[in-house]
Amino acid sequence: MASLPPQRSVSLAQSMNEATLDGTTTWEEAIGITDGMKIMTLDKPLVVNKPIGAIKIGDLPAKDEIVDSMNKKVQFLEVLMDYEGDLDLKIIETLFKQQRYSDLPEPIKMKGNNLHPYTMQLFLLPKGANKWDIVKHVRFADGTRMMSSTIKTMCTGRPLEINYQKNFREGSRALQYLLEGLGGFQVRYHQLVPGNASTKPVKETEDIRKGFTFLKEHGPQENSNGEFTSWTEEQVNDPNGPLFRWDRGTIKEYLRCLADKGSQAKTIADWPLTLVDFTPWAINLVIAPVLPYVIESGVIWIGKSYVGKSPLSYTLAKVLSAYWLLQEGRDDQGPTFQTANHLDYFRKEMGRRTKPRVYDDGNLPTELPASVKAILEVSGVDRKTMARYNASSYEKNQFCQVCSNPYDHQAAKPMDKNVSSDQVDFKTFYDLVRPSFHKDFNDEDLIAVFKRSAIVVFTDMGIYVRPPGTQQTPVKRHAWPSDDLGMVSPCARPIFDAYKKGNLSKLPPNHSVNLQWSLNLLQAALDGEAVGRCYTVMQKDFSGKKVVRECRPELANIDATTVFYPDLCQDAPASLPAKRLKSVRSSNALLTNETSHDEHHHDEDKPKQVFISVAFSEIEGPIAKDICNFCRSAPGSEMDIASPIRDPMDDLSQELDALVAEELAKDDHQ
Repeated sequence: MASLPPQRSVSLAQSMNEATLDGTTTWEEAIGITDGMKIMTLDKPLVVNKPIGAIKIGDLPAKDEIVDSMNKKVQFLEVLMDYEGDLDLKIIETLFKQQRYSDLPEPIKMKGNNLHPYTMQLFLLPKGANKWDIVKHVRFADGTRMMSSTIKTMCTGRPLEINYQKNFREGSRALQYLLEGLGGFQVRYHQLVPGNASTKPVKETEDIRKGFTFLKEHGPQENSNGEFTSWTEEQVNDPNGPLFRWDRGTIKEYLRCLADKGSQAKTIADWPLTLVDFTPWAINLVIAPVLPYVIESGVIWIGKSYVGKSPLSYTLAKVLSAYWLLQEGRDDQGPTFQTANHLDYFRKEMGRRTKPRVYDDGNLPTELPASVKAILEVSGVDRKTMARYNASSYEKNQFCQVCSNPYDHQAAKPMDKNVSSDQVDFKTFYDLVRPSFHKDFNDEDLIAVFKRSAIVVFTDMGIYVRPPGTQQTPVKRHAWPSDDLGMVSPCARPIFDAYKKGNLSKLPPNHSVNLQWSLNLLQAALDGEAVGRCYTVMQKDFSGKKVVRECRPELANIDATTVFYPDLCQDAPASLPAKRLKSVRSSNALLTNETSHDEHHHDEDKPKQVFISVAFSEIEGPIAKDICNFCRSAPGSEMDIASPIRDPMDDLSQELDALVAEELAKDDHQ
């Protein structure tokens, strides 16, 4: 049998009239133009509005009409010529991007009751005032084939069968090229890209951020039973989820990073305090003398507990982080810092100056001289400390602080009475801080530490402040200005307490303003500007209530004065954004699955319960009342968990025992 001679491909216009000439681009030419390219499917529609193109609707590779009603199709074209009506392109674009296809206006919306998902590319070609040629390219999802009769019920215009002529792979690219060449207003779900380009859909920045936020808030926190893999598979295959069609490796890597955070230094990004949140005397005597040196030197805080060494070191770290972020123009990132109680924990992250570090609650007396000098030499170029399998690195100008408690109580001599400040000789200060350093430190090692860091020591006798340097001059000492030794201002203590308890849902409303004041104070200290001292005013208002006003200098038109009422409760101010914690009773829900599982497997092992039916009318006295009350307190009714539960059957047993004993006594008497 002789084979059929090769047939020349014809366009839509030529299928209707053989005398029609070829258009600007023929079917074979489109296949050649798109050679080496491929089609990428988009998650969200790409909307463009172009001038009318050189390609005409009649140039599309389609048959005039679908004839075979029993034949099934994966895709089809719908053409509606010379439609007259007002089409709002902005509304159509919004509805497509919101995926509200059922709300599309006629004749854009597909007709019928088809429930199978599909994508629809739309091409609107204006022909004058409120006159349009409309082309739709509909493709059913997952390669599903629909009957031609169903397709006809979906169309407002004329349904057309795409004529690939056995060039299915090349034909899809050529059809997309011709459709894009129509011009006009287009809503496209497919895009031609080079053959070596990735076919992964391009995600918008907002969708990417929402996806990672979803991962952080709802992702599994452990992987002991393969939760990362199972949860990832569920999410990437959920069409309604924010991680639909995401890369599995990206999700698992992010989950591993979150799970691995516990094995490295803690990064703190939600620290609520600023320099405004410290008392005026702390700013004058402790903070102001240290600020001019923080760019090139570290700070060592030594001495008494519960005076605010950790809060102050964390606050300085946050201010320095904000300072360097502004210097680098990184306004999109918030200030953060790291804290750890062992230098080894800093090894998993490369040091950078925008992320200061605090060595807090560690064992400083066990650290060798090389490590201590490395972390405190802030202006050093090559700073590293020994760590497991690796080294902890510190970038130049990365601010580091150390908090330690040991000091020599015998070296701290009392101050003279009625003296607010004095000086102690260098030898006394040397002996005072010596217990906080390793036994291998010799005199020159300690001098090197003194050169690299400012040292502040809090003792029962006073506060010692020494600036960086090798000079062996006397060291300034200040008496405690108040019986309240805490450096955190009473105005900020409710916020600080809420943060420690986990009840602070977000930063205070004035946090950004206070942080800016702190940056202004730091800049003034670095520039050597003269800034007025802070002071405290204690007075009474018209109602007789005590008022404590903490006055701080105005910097760049920012007033940092705070007011405190000592006689009022400061535990939970109304403006404090509190986090609602779940009730302890709700913890029973955590055991529901385990309890039901155990009951399912151990029902046969449980002894059978025997219920004794008692007629309450036959029981008189207080025992009957107790039994009734006990039944009202059965599961499902409310009960005070603090009150003890007394079983009324115990009283009944006691009364029965008493009756039996009485009868036995009568028998013995007889």
